Amino acid sequence: MIRIIFFDFDLTLVNSMPGVKASYLALCRITGEKPSKNGFKKYCGPKVSKNIEHFYRISGLSKKQLIETFHKAYISKIPEMRFYAKDLLPKLKQRKIKIVIITNNDDIATKAVCRHFKIKYNLLITDDEMKKYEAKHDMMHKLLGKFRIHKSEALYVGDQIIDVREAHKTGIRSVIVPRGLFHRAYILSYHPDFMLSNLNKIIKII
Repeated sequence: MIRIIFFDFDLTLVNSMPGVKASYLALCRITGEKPSKNGFKKYCGPKVSKNIEHFYRISGLSKKQLIETFHKAYISKIPEMRFYAKDLLPKLKQRKIKIVIITNNDDIATKAVCRHFKIKYNLLITDDEMKKYEAKHDMMHKLLGKFRIHKSEALYVGDQIIDVREAHKTGIRSVIVPRGLFHRAYILSYHPDFMLSNLNKIIKII
């Protein structure tokens, strides 16, 4: 029986691609970095703080200016985003499954999207709550212990290979809903436990 589901946020619960792209381009523009497909792939997934650190190193601009640029660009695109789990989350709550959003995005950006789409969750863990070198799997280990939930009672839901790795390091099953950043065959080579075409199909595996 599943008692808790950890959800990645960007491109998993929410199609935030407009905001992700806009923030990447905005940061490239003010720092002089040339945008590229490979650069964008590297930008997707890591902590916001890590991306800001990268742009800080190459530009010398203040981190405050960089984070403000990120927020302005990302949040401006919220009306163009789509909430993928609108039908799923209420069903999970009916089954009394804990919904934990654990994201490398930061508090301001994530909460702005949650307010807009009225996303309800039991717990939200953002980049701001995690220590500098703390990864998602570290936090998930802590939460499983805190809630006294066995690894077999947990799922981690994401959209790319980084998410498969985090689930494996936690020792829990992974559910991947690909969003096009990586080919399905490439993701499958990392052995996710489940690969689904849309989030609503999670109901069938819990």
